[in-house]
Amino acid sequence: MEGTRPDHPYYGRPEYGRPGPISQQAALFSAEFKKRTGKTHGLVIIGIQIGLPIIVALISRYRGTPQGNTLLYLAGFVITISAYLIASNLMPVRCYPGLKKQFAARMAAAGIDLDRLNGIWVAFSPDGEPRIYTNNYDWDLGFLLVLPDRLCFLGELAQFALAKEQVAKIRLGSGAPSLWGTRRIYIEWLDQNGAVSRLNFRPADATSMRQIGPMSRHLLDRLQRWQGAPSDESAISSRLAALAAPNIGEVPSQSPDQAASFGKFVLLCFNSLITSALLCFVAGLSFDLAHGGQGLYVLAVVFSVWVLQALPFIVSGKHQT
Repeated sequence: MEGTRPDHPYYGRPEYGRPGPISQQAALFSAEFKKRTGKTHGLVIIGIQIGLPIIVALISRYRGTPQGNTLLYLAGFVITISAYLIASNLMPVRCYPGLKKQFAARMAAAGIDLDRLNGIWVAFSPDGEPRIYTNNYDWDLGFLLVLPDRLCFLGELAQFALAKEQVAKIRLGSGAPSLWGTRRIYIEWLDQNGAVSRLNFRPADATSMRQIGPMSRHLLDRLQRWQGAPSDESAISSRLAALAAPNIGEVPSQSPDQAASFGKFVLLCFNSLITSALLCFVAGLSFDLAHGGQGLYVLAVVFSVWVLQALPFIVSGKHQT
């Protein structure tokens, strides 16, 4: 049905073309970008986990009162744990607002008015469960368009549409293992042969990991209301209607259990403790309680942060939803 309403606010001006030029540009959310941001995040966590307790231990040693450092150690422990919680809450999503601005600019240059389309900035993954794609639980980024008769996704790696009658189920499910209870929207859809496929989204406008859960519930409510509402076929766009159903194929990925097995976490703990012990030795920190036990304090804090790192994976392995 060719645009009976070419100026319908869901679609913008009639001269808008299919958003193909976006995919011809260098990807913003590339594998290299994911590796670089993941490395930065890892270095920050290492600095917090090992660097902060060593600084506290050095302050303790230079105070020269080995028996009077309980409050200092307690304050240092609280500061380190707090810094880790803040970093784990903010660091994983810190780059998404900047990517949104860059990607929206590319879409505008291609003639796509996301304000008129009410585009929702989302992260997309082509699986029915949490998976890791090059150090990241998000495979692609783009804008989700909730149109009267279909859902359209305009991303860097994938651009597709799902007609309302193709959508079998929309539900809230597990996100990345996290202390912050992240969630994702899972969609089950039917292809032309009636086979069930799955994909998932999460809101990418969240400025912290803690916000992802509530924002996902809000998006779920919107999509379920859309699913139950009657379709407005008279508003079908002659341009966005050209988008086909997802045809992504197999994407290399790992499950959280594969990427963070118990053995890998034990090795991480061992490496962190050995590295910390060596740095304590170089810094001249004592492991003798009679002389302050600064080295023991460092190892205790490093181990505590490791427990916080491992806990979400342990819990998610027992309670998959």
